[in-house]
Formats: sequence, structure tokens, C-alpha cells
Amino acid sequence: ELCDGLDNDCDGRTDQGPGMEPPICQGARGVCADAPARCAGDVGWRCDAGAYAAYTDAYEPDELSCDGADNDCDGDVDEGNDCFCSERATTWCRDLGPEWDIAQDPQSGKLICTRGLEFGRNCAPCEDYRIIVWEDGAPDGTCQGARSTEAGQTYGGHDPCQCADNLRSCGPWAMGDCIPD
Repeated sequence: ELCDGLDNDCDGRTDQGPGMEPPICQGARGVCADAPARCAGDVGWRCDAGAYAAYTDAYEPDELSCDGADNDCDGDVDEGNDCFCSERATTWCRDLGPEWDIAQDPQSGKLICTRGLEFGRNCAPCEDYRIIVWEDGAPDGTCQGARSTEAGQTYGGHDPCQCADNLRSCGPWAMGDCIPD
């Protein structure tokens, strides 16, 4: 059987059966790397959105997720979204929309960027915790109840993007509260 839209072995099935092992899509990147091609009948094997969607649920025709992955398989990670920020940059909570008004005083809360990732959601396994930096930058905040007294101190000694027991680690420049959604 060949991928050509014909019943080559006369078994009543088109493009199915022995010999129909799809080739791997050459040059596919991101979440589509190693995706098998799909048989598109008389046009042959295709590496397209249909093949990528069949291969992984992480595929997105247009990059929508801010997850550190190349979901649209074009070689760029999280492009087209305001996912990235420069390290140590801050933004006002109120500027990110009403769902971010979670601090005691949302007008004075800031989110800090760590490692060039998305503001506030720097660690996918713990994305329901956000790092808040107060306007005065006072190093007297808490992270899940643990006192942070020095710039650069992290909660539990964890890296900013490593999580333990679903708790968020304070980032290296973040002094403030880890606030659950």
C-alpha cells in the first residue's frame, strides 16, 4: 500500500495497511519535533497542522500559550504574546487586567520578572502563585509565611522557577508576598 489515494493492495481500504508507516516530518521544530507525517491521499505524505495536531495536544496553529515552548512549531518560543520581559523588569499589577488585582492594595503592587519569562507566571507547575513586589521595594515581605529579609534570598533556598509542594519560591530580586489566585 502507498500513500496515494488508491487501494493499491485491493483490500477495499485506501491508504491503509502494511507499508503505511509514515515518515517523520523533517525540519519540524518545537512541540512538533519528531511528528509523523499524515497521509493526505492523492497528494501523498504531508507535514502540516493536521499532522502536528494529531501528534500532540500542545500544538497551536497560532501561538497562544505562554509556556516556554514553541507551540506553533515555527522555531520561535511564545512569540506574538506579551510573554517575555527583561530580567528584573517590573510591571504594575493593575496594568495586567482585573484578574491581577489580587494584592491587598492592587495600586501599589508590582510583579517582577525572573529569568526573562512571563510576568508572574514564571513556573508552569506553580502558576497559581505570583510574586508581588511592593512599590517601595521594602525587603520585609513574606513568601508563604516565610520571612524574606535580604535581597536575593529565596524561600526554602529554591531557585525562582523550581517549585516544592506546590509552593512558589521567591525570586532573586522579589521581596514581597507569593499570593495564590
